Amino acid sequence: MKYIITTLLIGMTLIFAACGGEAEKEYDLSTLEGKKEALADMKKKQIALKTEIKSLEEEIIELDPSMAAKAKVLNITTEEVNTKNFEEYVEIMGTIETKGNFSASSEMPGNIMSLNYKEGDYIQKGALVATLDGETFDRQKAEIETRLNLARDVYERRSRLWEQKIGSELEYLASKNDVEALEKSLESLAAQMKKTNVYSPAGGIVEMVNLQQGELASPGMPILTIINTANVQVVADVGENYLSVIKKGDKIEVSVPALEIERNAKITRVGSMINPASRTFKIEANISNSDRKLKPNLQALIKIKQFEQEEAVVVPTNLILREGETEFVYIIEQTSEGKKAKKILIKTGRTVDGETMVEEGLTGEETLIAEGSNLVKDGSLVRIR
Repeated sequence: MKYIITTLLIGMTLIFAACGGEAEKEYDLSTLEGKKEALADMKKKQIALKTEIKSLEEEIIELDPSMAAKAKVLNITTEEVNTKNFEEYVEIMGTIETKGNFSASSEMPGNIMSLNYKEGDYIQKGALVATLDGETFDRQKAEIETRLNLARDVYERRSRLWEQKIGSELEYLASKNDVEALEKSLESLAAQMKKTNVYSPAGGIVEMVNLQQGELASPGMPILTIINTANVQVVADVGENYLSVIKKGDKIEVSVPALEIERNAKITRVGSMINPASRTFKIEANISNSDRKLKPNLQALIKIKQFEQEEAVVVPTNLILREGETEFVYIIEQTSEGKKAKKILIKTGRTVDGETMVEEGLTGEETLIAEGSNLVKDGSLVRIR
């Protein structure tokens, strides 16, 4: 304890001597009051010391102006200037669609006697979907066949008589015509009877069963809805101001947020007219969908490249400073006095995602001042943190 008190007394004596040459004052540091008194005096002397230090610095700077810069070394951080392929994209919301939307329907009316597929089944092109009631056709066929047999018998008889020059030519030709007419009716009926079988117009997945077994099918009414999603398209409406930028064959990037899927594609169709209400035109691109993950009506984000510059000089946009119409950045310059800030005037181009292309002023090999760029001036001494 005695050693500690002696050390404190020596320290206070030095402070007091430095702050005005006052007589050494002793404190009883063994008591609380003595410690408080010593601390209060030390704080007073510390303030006085700081004031004297500042005053001396100002006097030195006045006598030696070169010391001003040395006295104000600013702490900064840096960032390297980049050269990269600079690309700008147009982003448009689109929709996944498919042209593989088909319906299996009958060409004639009739009750559905059998239905061979259910929703979710895979169906091949040409597969038998359903069979309609053909009882009416069976009766008509039997009736026509009976009439045809009679007509043939009459024709054969009259043909033999006609060969013997018996009977009239008119009767012979009429019997021949009856046979030919009934044969054609039978052929026509056979063609209609084939329509009682409904076949799939394309391969795909049965999306919906529209009619059930026992229900009446009518011409054109879908029995099954079939979706083929092996190949789908992304379709979007694009503002007319991009008409000169977008063309058939352009590569695009398609992302589907709901599935976290990204795929590349090419524009296969550009609309030939502008929608007068929305001032947009349609674009379409085919997308591979062999895994069947993409579903019609899903939303998709389309990115279309509208600008590209190889080996462009790029800087963070927030490091570009402005004075009126003038744009500039600060870079690090090594001098005999140390590292200094150097102001560089620049000409900027496009800005994308917080990065700006510099067209003039930088080569891409400079080191930018990042934090502290708003504090430095041209020629300021800096220290890299």
